[in-house]
Amino acid sequence: MQERDGKTPSLGNVTTRIFAPLALIVAIAAAPFPIFVKLALGVYVAILGLMAVIEEDSRMSELTAAWLSKENFNDAYLRITARPVFRLRARYAYPTPRNSGNMRSLRAALTTRLYDRAMLIAVAYPLLLLLIPWIFSGDVVKIGGATIVPSVDTYGASHIIGTSCIFLSITSVVLRISKMPNPVWTLSLSKGEMQWTLADLIAYASYIILLAAFSVDLVPLNVAIAFAIAGCGAVSVALAFEFAENIAGAVAFLGAVAFATTLAVAGEVAFAKSFFFAFVIVVLAAALLRYASRNGHRLLAYSILTIVTLSTLLLLALSVDWQGIPELYKALFIFFGFFPLINAIFDTFSYAISLSLIRRGLRIRKRSAVGLALLDLFEASLLFFLLGAALIFGITTLNFLAEITLFPLNNLFQELKDSSQSDSTGFPLGLYWVPLMVFSTLIPTSIHFLVALVSLQTLAPERFRCYVADCLVNMTETDVANRLVAVTGGALIITLPVIAIGLILWLISKVLWPVLSMAQSGYLKWLSWIGSMFGL
Repeated sequence: MQERDGKTPSLGNVTTRIFAPLALIVAIAAAPFPIFVKLALGVYVAILGLMAVIEEDSRMSELTAAWLSKENFNDAYLRITARPVFRLRARYAYPTPRNSGNMRSLRAALTTRLYDRAMLIAVAYPLLLLLIPWIFSGDVVKIGGATIVPSVDTYGASHIIGTSCIFLSITSVVLRISKMPNPVWTLSLSKGEMQWTLADLIAYASYIILLAAFSVDLVPLNVAIAFAIAGCGAVSVALAFEFAENIAGAVAFLGAVAFATTLAVAGEVAFAKSFFFAFVIVVLAAALLRYASRNGHRLLAYSILTIVTLSTLLLLALSVDWQGIPELYKALFIFFGFFPLINAIFDTFSYAISLSLIRRGLRIRKRSAVGLALLDLFEASLLFFLLGAALIFGITTLNFLAEITLFPLNNLFQELKDSSQSDSTGFPLGLYWVPLMVFSTLIPTSIHFLVALVSLQTLAPERFRCYVADCLVNMTETDVANRLVAVTGGALIITLPVIAIGLILWLISKVLWPVLSMAQSGYLKWLSWIGSMFGL
């Protein structure tokens, strides 16, 4: 960060600009104000501190001033969304003419590359959902009455080690996705060099620590550790076949499905054979996917992958003797074999529709883009209902073919019904994964809607915005008045839409809570009605 005269600001100056707002936020939190007032003032002070840091740098000041002085909604919406949307479409969608219609834009976004990323998310998402309560409380995690992760003492040795390794693994994935592959260690081999990146070192270190802790009974994560090993193998295979081939999602998906199905069929007695068999399947499938990608047959390859996976799940449900298989492995068969496949399909449609509607919003004028955000919210809600119905239909079909209850939907519905009729609000901790499992279809829509609301900063009078922008660009070192107007005025303009979002959320939580309760009850009734059609 550079001063306007080219000098580097002193450490004390920057520290003051950062910690002074923090001190004010602490004082506001301790003040006897209503909670909404505290939040509004806290947000304003935080953005005030951000503006104080921005005005130190001439380039950041110019960018902020350009954003503040935009004439209409579409200009601000364009500045916020254009770069990430164009980058995403360039990476995952086929190129389309600028004046292409909505349906053509949607078809261009429905690609195997997008489906591959949906597969990757569909594998990581449920695993993270299962670990969230254990991370924060160390409580037992159950699915369908089967214990997935046993309870441990909160902040005990096993809890701290396990949680640390989980966060290390997440950090490794983030570094890999962020394209930070700069090698930090190079191993000379007879046939060349092997380069290790920071993401590689963190990933393997986390798994070594986790396995070492498990070997001395510090971390009793049993099945969770097994899936960590399977995930590590899947990611390693994906990286070995070059991440640029865009098959990492399919490889991770195959690793989870293959391991879940073989473990369910073979049981823990044949754990080593199950892991080896799953690894062989993943390697062969990854090789075929890589070959198909290089020869222009990605669509055919991913179609076959989807059909074969679904057919295999149905065939196993029909042919395997499930009587002697523990409830744990049955639950894992459903949760990591069936759920990721269905979620990936619906999430792909949700991502593609959101990308298409945002692209449309970049071409229209003024505040009509908010309407597209609402349309996006409507379609995501529709997919939300259809996904719930598809999951129930699929589980019921698997239960019917297996002639035994692989996943106890009746018990799940009863627990959800009891929680909705009780005085407590929301889902119990042990069942929170149910709404979050289908909520993945709403994630891109929610981001789109929030961006549209933030762009409403243009509701502030244009003359005032331009005046603040002019002060921000043209102020000098000794111009105290202009600097004060630039910092406080800019913070106010940026804070207003944030406060508006907070007000909307507050109204939803306070005024419209009965409506949300009715929606929750209606969704449960919808799921129950779908289940009743199959005799549940």
